[in-house]
Amino acid sequence: MSNALTFSGFVQAAQGLTDYSPLTLQGDKLSFRSWGVKDYFIQPQEQNRKVVQAFKQTLLAEYGQRRLDRICRKYHLDIDSLIKTGSPLLASHIDTISIGASEVFTKDLSEEGDSKAKWLTPQQIHAKVEKLREHAFTKDNDRFSFWRLPIISSLIRGDSLFFDKTKSLLWPKLSGISYQTYVETLSKRIGTLEPEEGSLIPAPSTQGTDYFKVYKKMVKDGLVAYALKPVSSFSLLRPLIVFRPTSTTLAAHDAPQTWLTDFELHIGSSGYLAAKSELSAVMTDSDFCPPGKKVDVTGYSLGAVHTQRFLADHWKRVESAFCFNGPSVESSLAEKFASEVNATPPSSEEASFSIQVFRTRDDLAHQVGDKHIGWGVSHPKVRREVLEVDFVERPIDTRFSVRPYLARHVHLFLLDRSSPFVAQRHQKETIDKHLDNTSFGSAGKYWEGLRVTMGSLFLYPLLLAVHKVAFFSHKYFHISLFTYSAERYDYLSFFKSRVVSLLPSGSESIS
Repeated sequence: MSNALTFSGFVQAAQGLTDYSPLTLQGDKLSFRSWGVKDYFIQPQEQNRKVVQAFKQTLLAEYGQRRLDRICRKYHLDIDSLIKTGSPLLASHIDTISIGASEVFTKDLSEEGDSKAKWLTPQQIHAKVEKLREHAFTKDNDRFSFWRLPIISSLIRGDSLFFDKTKSLLWPKLSGISYQTYVETLSKRIGTLEPEEGSLIPAPSTQGTDYFKVYKKMVKDGLVAYALKPVSSFSLLRPLIVFRPTSTTLAAHDAPQTWLTDFELHIGSSGYLAAKSELSAVMTDSDFCPPGKKVDVTGYSLGAVHTQRFLADHWKRVESAFCFNGPSVESSLAEKFASEVNATPPSSEEASFSIQVFRTRDDLAHQVGDKHIGWGVSHPKVRREVLEVDFVERPIDTRFSVRPYLARHVHLFLLDRSSPFVAQRHQKETIDKHLDNTSFGSAGKYWEGLRVTMGSLFLYPLLLAVHKVAFFSHKYFHISLFTYSAERYDYLSFFKSRVVSLLPSGSESIS
């Protein structure tokens, strides 16, 4: 193998190629040849082995054995099998490694992992991450489009390529922006990222680009939350908890359960109650949030409802709560929250927090539910704000289509400057009116009534039936129409235990 070969050379050779032509190697020169009919019957196995062996040696030199093994294991890429069978190296193999190289874990920053990484400054971490992501996947192509994924394989084991590709393409947009823009982007896109525990996510900071690590992922009955902790002990970032919205991505964890919770009498209540003890454990974990410090919390749509429920329980340790295009909660919870906060002494720092509610006009989501958390709060140290966005250009008539409502609901209005908008801010005297869907003349009364009646009578039973069938298939047949976090039934252990129980006393156990 020539010393001139680098992974960058393989990446450049693969750029612009959309077919399955194999890679050839002449000296240290890489090129793709056309795939002919004879390749289906006779393959140049020795040439293929030479290319794949060179590819593997390059990867080991640049990534090391541990990181390469992690990437190959995650995407079920067996390089040694390609060498053994003499199979060709394809552009999709190179892209797969690039997607894997896009993700950085704290253990990649230092051999000692977290214990050493936390003593690095944000600038030192950024330099290391830039080096580790040198060959990250940043240019989209159709080699990994949804319809070209191995569908049968995805039904059986799921496929993380979709999420990691999306994550890699979004990565550059998460730094160099305002903090409010950052939390909006993360809140609305976390459902298509599915970050793993220990992985890094860039964040804007006055110190430049800083980094969160995924400290914990919590999945319970339709609630998915990510506890993000600054990697560096010198970071100016606060810990951040992000609640995932209703998932329209079928491969996301527990997507059907998020649909079900949208049509509960009290939106998001079952998921939050199931995860309540785990969320409390995170908040009392001094490694995540040291005593005396506060956290930020954010969510979009269903995630905004979970954000409100979380705030009602943990407001004494919250600095800022951001709710994007979210429904409201039941009146009893909003009123109880207001009473608790208002009863706090005016000088108390526990009530020093902010609630920022971001909405788009004509979005149906924030018109359901009863009252938004923050309604009726009059404590002088609580900062409340509703920002209602109205887009300047409205090319579609909203009277005859649901599509414009959905488009505005998911729109990243703080990040996308191509769609001009105006915003109306509501504070103090006018805010309570906009946080109350039960007031006379409110459109929320109509939409909430429609959600409860249609949801409970028709949609909820239908979705529940789909979920039950899909979950049964996942657990007992190991075939998943959706990706569930619940463990599958272990038939091997069951049969082993049955055989052992039938053996005479004193017989050796089955290994």
